[in-house]
Amino acid sequence: MLQATVKSALREDVCLMISLPTERWTYLCDCGYASGLTIRDVKNLQAIFVSHTHIDHFCNFDTILRHQLPIGRKVLIFGPKGIARNVQAKFLAYNWENLTVDDKAVFYEIHELQQESYVKIFEIRSPVWELVEVGEAHTDVIYKTDMFSVRFCLLKHGIDCVAYSFDMHPTLNVKPDLPYKRGAWIRALKEAYRLQKPTEEITLEEGIFQAQALYPYLEENKGFRIGYVMDHAPTPENHAKAIKLMKGVDELYIEAYYKHEDLAFAIQNQHSTARISGELARKIEAGRVFPIHFSRRYQTEELVEELIKECLEAFEGEGE
Repeated sequence: MLQATVKSALREDVCLMISLPTERWTYLCDCGYASGLTIRDVKNLQAIFVSHTHIDHFCNFDTILRHQLPIGRKVLIFGPKGIARNVQAKFLAYNWENLTVDDKAVFYEIHELQQESYVKIFEIRSPVWELVEVGEAHTDVIYKTDMFSVRFCLLKHGIDCVAYSFDMHPTLNVKPDLPYKRGAWIRALKEAYRLQKPTEEITLEEGIFQAQALYPYLEENKGFRIGYVMDHAPTPENHAKAIKLMKGVDELYIEAYYKHEDLAFAIQNQHSTARISGELARKIEAGRVFPIHFSRRYQTEELVEELIKECLEAFEGEGE
């Protein structure tokens, strides 16, 4: 099952790590300063999913670069239009002239999510860190492994801010009341089900059956899903996009930037309030909601806890 770990403390910048218990690889949502992010986390990173490049979501990329520099493999970066040059600027901010940076260095493949379902792809490599456009894609699924896939939508925050949905693939299990002896045929049956080949012949000890005759002994289980929604104006348009992308996620990590009594600031700065974020999580029908991004206007942990409480109460429908 996908696991999300908040790497930032309550009053730090936002940083969320996604991982699988069966893998050493990690995936990062945003990279603001986060004291919980370890060197091991960084060296095991496969991909970074950036919502936008305001400083509190991107400033820690320098530290990530420092620890990834010698890993000698590709790391993927996803983010809104312009992120490729933002990444290049991080490299060009440093002097590399007397340093040995060779094929043992990290290189980045950068996916700019320029429009809904449209992605431009760039690469940047040592030693001159030149930005090269290498392709494009028309897709909502921007990343996929054997275990899960990632989809996105673009929310408005004055600029584009990317929301991400991490979706485990559904699993097929055999029901306990199976009347036949188990064997290698189960794998063939599952493959026929996934490839939609109902007339495929499946050989059992008990005989040969069409796959569709054995389908009743399979059950499909929905995969675990995690949603990530950061800075966004509290508008019907943004909410509709988030609901469409994340309907029914098991866990939702979302900004709760202002108290609802400070709604004027939220509208002015195109952020959500804690109450509105909780209400949005309820409309999404999330299993659980985790408010994780807060304004520095609230200077103490006690004030941040009030934001969290406001969000959770709205999610539970209290006060209606």
